[in-house]
Amino acid sequence: MKLFFLILLPASVFCQTYTLTGSVKDTANTPIPLVNIFTSIGEGTLTNENGEFVLKVSALPVQITVSHVSFQAISLKISEEKILNIVLREGIKTLPETTVGNYALELIKKATDKTRQDSIYRHFGRGFYRRIQKESDKYTLLQEIFFDAKISSAFGFEAILPTASRYTFHDGNVENKFMFLYTLRHSSPGPPLRFRNDKEGLLPLSDYAKFYTFEVENYINPDSPNEIAVVLCKPKEKSNFSFEGRFYIRTSTNGVLRIKGRRYTGKQNYTKNFWFKVKEAYFDFDINYLEKDEHSVLSGIDLDYVLNVQYASSVIRPIIEHVSLVMYDFSVPKDDSEKNLKTIVMQEDQLFATTQESTEFWENNPIIKRTPLEDEVIKAFEKKKKKGGNMIFPTQK
Repeated sequence: MKLFFLILLPASVFCQTYTLTGSVKDTANTPIPLVNIFTSIGEGTLTNENGEFVLKVSALPVQITVSHVSFQAISLKISEEKILNIVLREGIKTLPETTVGNYALELIKKATDKTRQDSIYRHFGRGFYRRIQKESDKYTLLQEIFFDAKISSAFGFEAILPTASRYTFHDGNVENKFMFLYTLRHSSPGPPLRFRNDKEGLLPLSDYAKFYTFEVENYINPDSPNEIAVVLCKPKEKSNFSFEGRFYIRTSTNGVLRIKGRRYTGKQNYTKNFWFKVKEAYFDFDINYLEKDEHSVLSGIDLDYVLNVQYASSVIRPIIEHVSLVMYDFSVPKDDSEKNLKTIVMQEDQLFATTQESTEFWENNPIIKRTPLEDEVIKAFEKKKKKGGNMIFPTQK
């Protein structure tokens, strides 16, 4: 399934703002998605799948930082509203002399210790979440939500406050009422959350080497303060909860900047009968972080939750739930929103029913810039006006 990318603006859009637009490409003129573009006071955004961005800033001139884990970061001083065509150079990658052994495991251990030390660091942020479910070639579910959040550098999301949302689904979809919670669970940069035993408990650090192999695959920006080691992790034997993927770790700080991979999940949470059986379930994710005050801070998640479902005795269909989550503001709240944050305990239909907004709110919202494919998905739901449209259409009584 093709990934969807969002372009978000800071919460200051209702004050005096200046608009910076443009694109980010590499030296081969290829657009770069998921590039962080931010100012020193927390105003920021990400590029979409076409490498395009829109950034609202509260003052000019302004210093912006443009960064991506696979490219050399740059800083630019912008004095006026204009279209920016930014080119990033790829970080030089070299293979280490020894690619397999204790050094790769040592990097994972240091990253684990780093997140444990960061457990006292918490920050406030604002984000946007979208979930689209597709069964074979049919779109069956849509959720969108803006929220305020308290985030721990070690453990990810701790509490949120929904501020606007909508939710609809078509008849016949496979509901997963905890997908939002699953996404938040993946938000932590801590390696321990990727390594679990068959009972879905955390695997002790001392057991990492028993069940996984670790290899430094390459380096980005070697022999510099921005050196990043790409550590490949593979399970020695595939299990219901095994993880396979890469950690991008800054060697000078031991901070995790990116996690990309697949984690399998158990099938026991789904009802088994003659008509419905989950044959395979896993998460494919790409999670990006930026460094703020020497801590890894979540900037965006792209996640596909894939279920291969068997209907009746032979028909197998893939169900793909794509999630995009982007944090677009890390400034200190000027209101009481942080005091109202609460731990999420409700199911998703209850969560999304708490903050209904009109169709006009979403059509004219200045914070979202959609891709053409995203517009196609939205129109498909709005045209059919199916069951459960309490967020897009008033529920018929």
